[in-house]
Amino acid sequence: MNILSWQGSKKKELDIIEKYQPLKFDYFIDVFGGGANVSSIYLKKNNIKVIYNDINSDLCELLKTLQDEKKTKNLIEEFNKLKDMQSKDLFYKIYDNEFNISASCKIVYLTISAFRSMIGTRMPNFRDNKMAKLKNIDYFINYPSILKNLTILNKDYKELLEKYKDDENKFLYLDPPYVEKTTKAYNVNFTIKDLIYIRDYMKDCKCKVLLHIDFTGWTYFNFKQYIKFIYPIRYSMSSKKKDIQDIYEKYHVILSNY
Repeated sequence: MNILSWQGSKKKELDIIEKYQPLKFDYFIDVFGGGANVSSIYLKKNNIKVIYNDINSDLCELLKTLQDEKKTKNLIEEFNKLKDMQSKDLFYKIYDNEFNISASCKIVYLTISAFRSMIGTRMPNFRDNKMAKLKNIDYFINYPSILKNLTILNKDYKELLEKYKDDENKFLYLDPPYVEKTTKAYNVNFTIKDLIYIRDYMKDCKCKVLLHIDFTGWTYFNFKQYIKFIYPIRYSMSSKKKDIQDIYEKYHVILSNY
């Protein structure tokens, strides 16, 4: 399931997450839920209850919309009306709240129409004097049956961590924002202090925690006792010249307290 092209999506790393999950748990809590790609793999497991959480209220509202068949049909209809209107001018009007549109439709539109799906940046995906085409979202009609059992929360991540701290049957998956970056989509800063808090939490809690972040020298020296797997991730960066791409490689690390 790929509802949105959300920044930081782990849709290409789902098999790794499953490989390093705990042997036993009854609840999966997606603490920084984002586009719900990770939550979706646990929704398919009949014996696991899934809790999705994200600080972005519009994103949570979209998922709640997609739990309801009638609301989903209305969203598809509203979105389809924009297809023949797509333009750079429309992008700016929607971004600046100068166009009458629902919050759920707006977040879907911006993830498609913003440059690299960066909805926190007022920059349209405009190339060769053309706006990105609006893709068909009719497949959204399948989501009410998929998401019906998903519990959706809109809370600060620390509130969830403290709530489940002493429950050994809870599996908390943490895929936080990039460190020391202001994430406008969330309107929060996630800093080194937050990672230190999570590190200390992993040491003291009874619940099972999997932390999924970039691998750096700082990560190694502060989390080395929790490291389970380090692997390379390749990114393609489009260049200004046609038919040329810059490829760069970074590393992700799986950390857990079990």
